[in-house]
Amino acid sequence: MLTIRQAQFEAFRRNIDRIQLDRLIPQLQEEFPGRFDSPDSAHAFASTVMHKAEASNIESYGAILELARLMVRFGPNLEQYLDPAWGAAILSHKALPGDLKIDFLRRRLEPRIPAEDRQPDQQDGQEEG
Repeated sequence: MLTIRQAQFEAFRRNIDRIQLDRLIPQLQEEFPGRFDSPDSAHAFASTVMHKAEASNIESYGAILELARLMVRFGPNLEQYLDPAWGAAILSHKALPGDLKIDFLRRRLEPRIPAEDRQPDQQDGQEEG
């Protein structure tokens, strides 16, 4: 049987976080060139995103990237654009998977995103309503 000690697990987790951070920085610079004109600004923002993701138990890169997109548009305290108690409850919920948390937040915040800023998958069906 293989036993992983807490210190080993933490080292592994830090490595995963660093890898995700390293992927997130160029993605942010590509998607939001006017917002992140320097690697330092992108790194600082990506670090804030990673901290919020970790505090909210959001682990998949796709969910972290979507969290970053929402945070660019609504700020680091994006849950304040919703019913703050509801937003905080979603982010802190222990049983909800991270991808589902982000989906709930995105669906609530989506009407507040200007149409030209929406991702292509967010525009489907929006023209009817």
